[in-house]
Amino acid sequence: VMVVSSGVVEVSTGVYHTYFRKTDGSLWTFGYNGYGQLGDGTIENRWSPVQIETGGVVALADCSYEHGTKYLKEGGSVWAIGRSNEAQIGDGEFTQRLEPVEIHSSNAKLVSSGYRFGQFLLNNGELWAFGNRAFGVLGDGFPMMDEWSRVKIPGGVVDYDVGDSLSSFIDVSGKIWGTGFNEHDYSGNKSRDALGKWVINAEANATKVASSHYHSLYIDRNGSLWGLGKNTQGQLGVGDNEDRNQSVRIVESGVADVSVGRDFSIFL
Repeated sequence: VMVVSSGVVEVSTGVYHTYFRKTDGSLWTFGYNGYGQLGDGTIENRWSPVQIETGGVVALADCSYEHGTKYLKEGGSVWAIGRSNEAQIGDGEFTQRLEPVEIHSSNAKLVSSGYRFGQFLLNNGELWAFGNRAFGVLGDGFPMMDEWSRVKIPGGVVDYDVGDSLSSFIDVSGKIWGTGFNEHDYSGNKSRDALGKWVINAEANATKVASSHYHSLYIDRNGSLWGLGKNTQGQLGVGDNEDRNQSVRIVESGVADVSVGRDFSIFL
């Protein structure tokens, strides 16, 4: 069924709600709204799209399950909406937000949402993380503390991605770092303990990384595709269902983009 006839340039979906951005920079939402995550000032579900920004929106984060979403506006400001019982909105408060609130004023170029946490990347390479520390997803040295924080990872990050309870990023040399939930050793450090600080999970020359709940894939500078972590559903694409705690090459060349879900992966 067609939802919108024209003008849509980006879409983001949660478990029960959807956001999309149009060519004029406007932001529209519809679906479940029990936590105010649609940003229209209510907690009423919306069966058709409602506009919450008239312009200036340049990028969307994942919708973060049913909890809310985050997005970027012109100039690199970061905005968030929805549930914040564990400070996952990122404004330092535990207050549910029914309308968009600015959490960073300028120079951000990427923003993402995990299950109970979020991250955004600045133009200078600094990576900011906020929300619940469970499993060490914030990488601030506390692997199992169930409390909120807002932390800054020093400059040098060129790309990153977040899963349910894990995080990965690429530094300026192309190496990949990871922290968080590690039951299937997605970090590649040959340990299944939760991680509370950033560790190298691949000696690579990577340009893009994609992380899910339990596995990570990355594109090398030569266009090859690599992966590691959980593989019980064949999500690493190597022809078997054995987990990998070291990077394995999936495709030799020609890969331009990659994305991963909970137990599957896709690439272009």
